[in-house]
Amino acid sequence: MFSLLRVFLLVLCIWILALPTTQASHLLGGQITYEHLTGDQYRVRCLLYTNDYSLVKQEFIQLKCQLDGCTTSDSRNFTVEIQTPTVIKNTPFALSNGVYNNAVFETTVRLSPGTWTLSTQNEYRTYGDNFAGRNTTYEFYIAATVNTALAPTNSSPQFYDLPVPQVLWQQQNRYAYGASDADGDSLVYSLVSPQTSCGTSVPYGIYAAGTINNPVTGTVAPYPGGGYTNLFPLPSFQISSGTTVQAAPFFDLNTVTGAITSLPASVQNGGSYFAVAVRIDELRKIGNEYVKIGSVVREIPYLLVNPGNNLNPTLSAVQVNNETTPRPIENTITILAGRPLTLHFSGTDPNAGQTTQLYADVEHALPGATFTTSTTGEATLQWQTTAQTRLGFYRFPVTVVDNSSPQRGFETRIITVRVVNTILSTSDAQKNSNVAAYPIPFTEQVTIRLVNSGRRQVTIVDALGRTVAELTTQADGVVRWRPTAVVAPGLYIARTADGQSKRLVRVAP
Repeated sequence: MFSLLRVFLLVLCIWILALPTTQASHLLGGQITYEHLTGDQYRVRCLLYTNDYSLVKQEFIQLKCQLDGCTTSDSRNFTVEIQTPTVIKNTPFALSNGVYNNAVFETTVRLSPGTWTLSTQNEYRTYGDNFAGRNTTYEFYIAATVNTALAPTNSSPQFYDLPVPQVLWQQQNRYAYGASDADGDSLVYSLVSPQTSCGTSVPYGIYAAGTINNPVTGTVAPYPGGGYTNLFPLPSFQISSGTTVQAAPFFDLNTVTGAITSLPASVQNGGSYFAVAVRIDELRKIGNEYVKIGSVVREIPYLLVNPGNNLNPTLSAVQVNNETTPRPIENTITILAGRPLTLHFSGTDPNAGQTTQLYADVEHALPGATFTTSTTGEATLQWQTTAQTRLGFYRFPVTVVDNSSPQRGFETRIITVRVVNTILSTSDAQKNSNVAAYPIPFTEQVTIRLVNSGRRQVTIVDALGRTVAELTTQADGVVRWRPTAVVAPGLYIARTADGQSKRLVRVAP
C-alpha cells in the first residue's frame, strides 16, 4: 500500500511539473490592440510590461474572445493560447536610468459579426501604491472590444510608442496615453479603474494628509487626506493663489488627445508606483449618429521619484513652415491636402548646464513623415501630404528629455495637425479651429477649452439661435456645460464675445 502511494505521489508531481505555467513576475501593466487583416481575420497584439529587475517568465498567455460581454456562454466564444513572446528589454527611449521589459504576444483570430471582448488575465500584479493593501498581490486583467457587425474592417487605435514614465515629484508633469487611428475615427479618452477580472476593479486605498511645494514659486500648500479613485489615481494637487493657499486634488486628462497633466506630491524616497488606466472609446459616424465601434485600455504605472534639484524641461513653441513667429504647442496646425509641412521644435531646460533631446512617434500618425533630431535640443518634422491624404485630425507626441543624473526630467506634448481641402484666410477661422470641446458627441456634460486662458463669458445657443445657457470659463479658459434634462439632444453652438465658437452635439443616453 505504501509503495502504491509513493508511486501515485511521484506521478502526480511529474504531472504538475509538466503543466505549462502562465506566471509572470511583477506585471506593471499592459494593453491589447487589434488590426483587421482580411475578411473576418484580425491580428491581436497583447503587450505586457514587467518590472526592471525580473526577466519575463511568461511562456504563454490565454486570449479569451467572447461575444456580448466577457461573462457570456455563447457557443461561438473561444480561447487562444499564444505561445512564446518577443521580449524587448529596453524602453524606446530612457525617461529614467532603470530598465523594464516588454513582452509582446500576437495571434490571428477569426471574429464573426458581433460585439467581441478580447481579454487576458494574469497573475502577480504587485505594483500599485494607490491600491488597498499595497503589499497585496492582485491579478492583472486587460481587455479590448470590437464591433465586427457595425464596422467589419475596423482596426483599433494604436497607442503611441511611449515608455513607462518615471515622474519627478513636486514638478508639473505632462505625459500622454494617446493613440492614432488609421481609420480616422473619433477617439474619446477616459480614466478607468484597473481590473483584476472581468467587471471587478482593484480596490483603491487612501492617502494621508501632507504638503506640496511648487519648486518654481516656492509656495508650500497643505492638503487633507483622502481616498484614491480612477479620476484621482495618484497624490497630485493644484496649488491655489490668494490669501489662503490650499492644495486641491488635480489630475487632468484631456479627453480629446489623451494628454495628462499632474503635479505629484512627494512620496517615499525609494519611489512609488501608482497604477493609471485609460480607456479609448472609438466612435464612428454611421448615418447621422456617432456610435461606439470599439475600445482599448492601456494600464501602466506612474513611478514617482525624488527629483533632487532637477526641474523638468519644456517643449517650447513650434515653428510652422517658413513662418517667423512660433506658435503655441497646444494650437492646431492646419494644412491643405497636397502641401508639404515642416515643423521645427526646440526644448529648453531651467537647470544651468543641462542639455535636452527630442523624441517623437510619427510612424503611425503621419504616414511617410520623418523626424530628425540634433544634439542641441532641436528637431524637424517633414511631411508631404497628397491629394489623397485623409482629411481630418492627426495627432502625435513629441517628448523633450534632459540629461540629468540619476533622475531625468521630461515633458510630452501632443501635436495636432488638421488636413483640409480648403484653407480659410480669416483670423476667426484659425481662431475657431483651435477651440476644443470634448467629448463630441456628449451625453451628460461637455468640456469647452478656449484658445487663450482667462475668464470669458460663453453663450450656448441652439440651432435656431436661442440662448440655452450662459457660462463663465475658469482662469485657464476651460468651462464644463452640464445641461439639464429638458435640453433635448441636437446641435448647439458655444460662442464668445471675441468671436470664438464651437459646434456641440448632444446625444440621448
